[in-house]
This record gives sequence, C-alpha cells and structure tokens, in this order.
Amino acid sequence: RKSLGGKSFHLAELTPKAGEYKIPPSATVPFGMFEEVLKDPMNDDFREELDDAPLLADVPWQRAMKGVWASKWTDRAVSSRKQMGVSEDALMLAVLAQPLQPAAYAFVIHTRSPMTNANKEDALVEVVVGLGESLVSNSPGRALSASVGPGGAAPELHTFPSKPIGVFTPDGGTHIFRSDSNGEDLEGFAGAGLYDSITVVDCPNRPVNYASEPLIFDAKFRDDLLRKLFDLGRLVEANFNGQPQDIEGAVLKDGSLVVLQSRPQVSLVVLQSRPQV
Repeated sequence: RKSLGGKSFHLAELTPKAGEYKIPPSATVPFGMFEEVLKDPMNDDFREELDDAPLLADVPWQRAMKGVWASKWTDRAVSSRKQMGVSEDALMLAVLAQPLQPAAYAFVIHTRSPMTNANKEDALVEVVVGLGESLVSNSPGRALSASVGPGGAAPELHTFPSKPIGVFTPDGGTHIFRSDSNGEDLEGFAGAGLYDSITVVDCPNRPVNYASEPLIFDAKFRDDLLRKLFDLGRLVEANFNGQPQDIEGAVLKDGSLVVLQSRPQVSLVVLQSRPQV
C-alpha cells in the first residue's frame, strides 16, 4: 500500500465475478521511482530545469510517462502544495499504465447521490459519448445526468448530454499513463485532478452527432443503461464492504462495462439541484 496510489490500490482490490464487469490489464511504476531517477548524476540539474528536461520524441510511451511525472511541477500543482503547506518531498507520484478502452460511452457513478434532497439509496450517474476526458474536464456542455434508485422506478433525468465535442480512442488503440499520487492520503490535502494523465498517441476530438444519439432519442436504451450502471455501482460498493464509491469507467461498443477507477466518497459534497428537463 505504501508504494501505490489510490487508483492502483483500489483497482487491485476489485474482484468481479465472471461477466459482471471488466478491469483493464494494468501496471504501475510505484512511488519513489521518479525520485530515484532524479538521483542519477546525469540528472543533477533536472530539478531546477524541469521545463527543459528532454522528453524523447522517438519513444512515445517514455514521453507520456515522463509527462505524468513532470506534472508534479506544473504551476497549479506547485501553487496548491504551497497553499496547503505540503512539502515537495511529501507528494509522490506513481504512474498507472493501461490500454485505452475503445469506449462508446464514459461514465461516473456516485453510488450515494450528493444532490440536495436525494433519496439515501439513490446513485447519481453521469454519461458522455466517447472517452471520459470530456466528462472530467471543464469542456463546454453537459453530460447525461440522472438519479437512479433501487427497484423498478424510472431514472430521474437532470440533464441530457450536450457536450459538442467528444474525445475518442485513436484507430489502432493506444495506452494511457495515469497519474496516481498519494495526495488523497495526505492530511488536509486533496490531490485529485492536479496531476496529468497522458496517452501515448493523441486522441482525436470530433463533433458528437446527437441527431441519432440513442441517449437522447431511445428512452429504453437510456434507462436500461442507467439501470445497468446503478447495478454496477452496487456491485463495486459491495466489494468495498458497502462504503460509498465514486466510480469511473467505460461502456464498450458491445455493451460490456469496464471499471477504470473506484475511490471512496470521502465526503458527500452537496450539489445545487438542477432543473429537470
């Protein structure tokens, strides 16, 4: 546990039964490796000259991994640590490498909805077309958002998907190197979103054709998918002894579900209620 961040550690704890959901093959470069590399005499000036550090253009996977490590020193990351009184040596980055999933949709499941006045058994589910980059970033538009509860009640829609640009897996596939810091384990400091995740091959961005998108025009398809994601959330939550989870994942073109990350809902941040559509 001392060598891995939460992404790698919690992923390793998932134990799906056959057919429930998938976990991508993963490998993690553990905490301390970057620091060991910096100790090499050839990198004596590296700490002072990070912006000029050579990232080999002819070895794309190395460039991606180094880019994740280098994100420790972005202006935003450094400023955040200084503001919170977190020393540079206290923050460590592991790097989680995974094949990028050929996602038809990406999702986030909050297994216990943080929305105001939500039923205690409700989950909040968000879905976008393509990869999750457009979901977790501040790109324009909305994700499909719905409250889903146990039983047979129809999901309660909050917003339809409207993000004009989707991010998609490149032809031939690629791998992603994901930051996996110990920032979530440091007292008084939340490092989620501060450090970069980088694909080996750039992912194409293209307009989403909502004119024929079943998330909008096929209510049965939409409700079935939302219900399926609710059930997935309960399976993952049960894997962690009932602790509420924030789950990120992908829906593949064949309809199968892939869990890419699950982390505890440390605090349920109250969201402003959204008008129903």
